[in-house]
Amino acid sequence: MTSTEFIDSVRDEVLEGVDDETTCDLDDPATDAAWERLIERLSFELPASLRDWWQYCDGGDYFGSIMMSIGEVPAQYIDGFDSVAFHSWGNGDFDHVVASENAPYPVGAVIFYCHEIGRHALVSNTLEEWFKAVYAEVKSEGGVYHPFDFLQPGNADRHGMYRRVFEEIQD
Repeated sequence: MTSTEFIDSVRDEVLEGVDDETTCDLDDPATDAAWERLIERLSFELPASLRDWWQYCDGGDYFGSIMMSIGEVPAQYIDGFDSVAFHSWGNGDFDHVVASENAPYPVGAVIFYCHEIGRHALVSNTLEEWFKAVYAEVKSEGGVYHPFDFLQPGNADRHGMYRRVFEEIQD
């Protein structure tokens, strides 16, 4: 099952969020003009999973996660490899999809990048795994924990998809 097939299967669900109900409210696919502007900005090939995602929708709200439109996407060169941000935490931290063969992660893997300390860590091996894990965590926990949420009192024993990320970037 692809990312978009999975999203289609859960898109109409309403989940109980931490403060309120949360839904999947995604935008229309990216326009041809937006695609052209993105291709002009990139010096590398966009991973297929991201290309498929933006052909499906151009950002929006995925059960409380801020999905970026291609017009606001920063392509970044992190520690010698290319990546493309697709999910914003709203605080300067982003999740990226790896685009370089020379990265310490597979092409298409999702990594978390912390802007404050300049560290990154693997979140999932594929974008599809990321969408499924976000959905599962929202369904079970009411939201997705940011890696540094595990520092908060009462959260030290919690588990979530970013727990391992928190532990790795703290080393």
